[in-house]
Amino acid sequence: MALWYEKYIRKIRCKQNVYKKFWSEFLGMFAFVFIADGTVATAIFYTPESIEELSEIMYINVGIAFGYTIGLYICSENVGYLNAALTLVFGILGKMKLKDVITYVLAQILGAFLAEAFIYGLYEGKNS
Repeated sequence: MALWYEKYIRKIRCKQNVYKKFWSEFLGMFAFVFIADGTVATAIFYTPESIEELSEIMYINVGIAFGYTIGLYICSENVGYLNAALTLVFGILGKMKLKDVITYVLAQILGAFLAEAFIYGLYEGKNS
């Protein structure tokens, strides 16, 4: 059962090419992983021992939520899944075309790997 406003959204939605979908998902995933993992790495390497664990957990949770928000904002013209498992489920269920599934999963994996490489480069010399 379709929602009442879906037919209007389909009319105004513009056609997107594969490159725009790829770069949108790639940059969104890169921003999400970079901010979220950067927050965790900062909490691990730079949090003094005197701060309680509860404040560290809140710091990490707020950082992950902020990273996800920024990632979704970057993917605002796109669907913005930011999750390869979710993309695969939609592909298996037939809600997405195979070309889009391949594009999104490839962009998500490459964006996450590049963000992890940046985080590794930033915190390589730090030991706790």
